[in-house]
Amino acid sequence: MRRPMFGIGVVFFLSTAAALIFGFNFAVATGLFLLLCSGLALLLVRRYRGTAACLLLAAALAMGLAALREARYLRPVEGLAGRTVYLKGRVTEITYYDQNARYLLDARIPLQDGRELKTNLLLYAHTPLPTHLNEELSGYVSLTLPGNKGKYRWLNLSKRILLSGSFSEEPQITAKAQAERTPGYYIGELREYLVRQNERLLPGDAAALASAMLLGQKQRVSDEVQLDFRRAGLIHLMAVSGFHVTLVAALLLGIFRIAGIPRRWGGLLVLPFLLLFVAVAGFTASAVRAGLMTGLGMAALALREQYDPPSALGFAILAECICDPYSALGAGFLLSFSACAGILFAGPAIRAWLCRVWGAEPEETGRLRRMLRESFAISLAAFLFTLPVQIYLFDTFSLIAPVASVLSMPVATGMLWCAAVALLLAAVPFLFPLARILSLATGLLARLLSSLAAGFSAIPFAVLPVRYEFIKWLVMVFYLGALLLAIGRAAKRTRRFCALLAVGVLAAGLGSAQLLYRDTAQLTIFSGMDAAVLVRGNRAALIGFPKTFYQSRVIESYLRDLQIRSLELALSTNLDNEESLGAASLFRKYPPRQVVMPAAGRYTENILHALPYGQRVVNRARIDQLETMGIGLKLLPCSCGAGCSIDFGGANLLKTNEDCVIMKGDYQTQGIIRGWMLVKERRDGKRMKVSEDGDRLTTYTFRIQKGE
Repeated sequence: MRRPMFGIGVVFFLSTAAALIFGFNFAVATGLFLLLCSGLALLLVRRYRGTAACLLLAAALAMGLAALREARYLRPVEGLAGRTVYLKGRVTEITYYDQNARYLLDARIPLQDGRELKTNLLLYAHTPLPTHLNEELSGYVSLTLPGNKGKYRWLNLSKRILLSGSFSEEPQITAKAQAERTPGYYIGELREYLVRQNERLLPGDAAALASAMLLGQKQRVSDEVQLDFRRAGLIHLMAVSGFHVTLVAALLLGIFRIAGIPRRWGGLLVLPFLLLFVAVAGFTASAVRAGLMTGLGMAALALREQYDPPSALGFAILAECICDPYSALGAGFLLSFSACAGILFAGPAIRAWLCRVWGAEPEETGRLRRMLRESFAISLAAFLFTLPVQIYLFDTFSLIAPVASVLSMPVATGMLWCAAVALLLAAVPFLFPLARILSLATGLLARLLSSLAAGFSAIPFAVLPVRYEFIKWLVMVFYLGALLLAIGRAAKRTRRFCALLAVGVLAAGLGSAQLLYRDTAQLTIFSGMDAAVLVRGNRAALIGFPKTFYQSRVIESYLRDLQIRSLELALSTNLDNEESLGAASLFRKYPPRQVVMPAAGRYTENILHALPYGQRVVNRARIDQLETMGIGLKLLPCSCGAGCSIDFGGANLLKTNEDCVIMKGDYQTQGIIRGWMLVKERRDGKRMKVSEDGDRLTTYTFRIQKGE
């Protein structure tokens, strides 16, 4: 084998993923079988028997580690679900919502046998608690398992979140001064110090973006900015990965070189700083992968040894899967390793193709053209290899991501270097004025980067959905096969055919999805919003109004992706005058043909100002039934507004507001949604399909017979 470490790492990852997907029994049985096969390979295989034995042994060890992890950590935790226990935990992350809050705890749970279980705990609170990061919470907590299934389950497990819950009584808060001093405590304090320094040096939005890009702390970034970066294919800039670690290592090497330290010894001095940087970033999968590969590169530089990136990638895969098998199916792991593999294996071919297109050899092109070629080759290679992962994880993909990355990378590079140097200068009191001056450039670059993301996200068809499961798997399988054949040692004609096949299957998958939407109606629910969109063909109706500008942006993006230009109906389901910014913003761009809402109040007045003159408005108090796009809607009285029974030709859904009690009973509905949480689901044959995607959308698709 030419690169044994890379082969072992890939086999270890694939075996770990298979063990997690198929479960404990499969992992144990297959692991024992592979262990037996590795021994037989040494006896029966004549050629490459060492290679075959090593790969089989690596697969067996991966299966065994995954099974051991589940038996030792996951199964004891699952036994705690549904119980109320007393625990202590250090607050490591806080996320605030409209009225609620979510806390991530590094918790310690005492077990009946005297042992203490250490795990991450996701704690929900209906009202924010008066606590801060690195303080300790203690009290009785009702434990549950994270409710997500499938790929969302691996997302939680890859973050080491094994349990969730809520306090059954007011918790006790231990201040930082009395909190237990652990390595995690000091790392958290350093992270918060750097975030506070960013907030001192930069205005609010720029400080939040700098903290996200430099430290991976996205909690302070507004939802609108995150939406723009996600739709533009630039969300990877907010996750510490190879781009960030490489820039930090290059900056440190430059500082050591200015200080007169030889490059060889500078590589060794960089290693502890890299470890600290990865720790501050939270030891995420992408940060660990980048830290390990960059650290191996620095060690090779110090030892004057040859550095082989594919072997380093294989070692990083192996180390990550051994330390945490659940990360093998996490979004950070899959995106980071697939992007790195694309850059290593497809980057040179794309670079050579660009040279042929531009009609010049690499050494003959100018510096600017060479930089553009390198940036585009890296972005396109990463996009091609991460595309199947994006479709699997998010059910969407961005076609403009390579171009957006090329144009944004220089801005992001300048911003990260300026922000890092400003933080270093701010640590010295008499150099703080220089940090202030440098932070001006950081703020300008942050605003420019946000403007680029907003501009790219507003482009039509920036994000394309792939929501049907069998189409998604069809696209992924054929695309992966064509990609592997294209980069293999095949003839040029075969590689071109494979590339065309990949594009053709991708286009056919999207076209088939559009065909499958014929004779259907979809009700799409947006997580965290009291609003839903009813779609039939190229027409849409809005049930429930968005409250905030961010919520209107999400709905607007969804309508734009479906090529919908106006709304047939806008139906309010609120009695009280609530925040009207979101609805007013949405109606300016998508004016509905008919509006049903309360007749008076400040909420109504604000929305009327956003509607075109002469807009038809119906008083909701005078109507209980209406029809739009051939779909019947029936308003039902409830405690906080109006429930809405949606009749899809015999298949019904009942929509109510959060914490609402329907006064007229169940109505034999197919699904009851309270606060947009699915409480009960009953499918009527094959006429209803429920699907979720990575943007936290739940879509109910109903087949409507002709004539309905």
